[in-house]
Amino acid sequence: MMQTGQVLSHYSNPKLDAMIEENHSTMDKAKRQKIYSEAAKLVKEEVPWVFSYQQMDIYGVSARLNWKPRPDERLFLVDMSFKK
Repeated sequence: MMQTGQVLSHYSNPKLDAMIEENHSTMDKAKRQKIYSEAAKLVKEEVPWVFSYQQMDIYGVSARLNWKPRPDERLFLVDMSFKK
């Protein structure tokens, strides 16, 4: 989350904080979409972080292994099994 004072966030913008708070109290779907759109534009303009590195995961596995890599790169061993 990008609100001021959140854990692991060093970004602070009172205008964005106000948009987030307004969105939390708005039930109108169209109004919420408009607020989210404005908030996204603000974040895009301010560039509070820059993605400068992306890890490419390469997996070497046996053909006997029943497993499909997850898009979030997490490994859950309980989802893996070996063919007999």
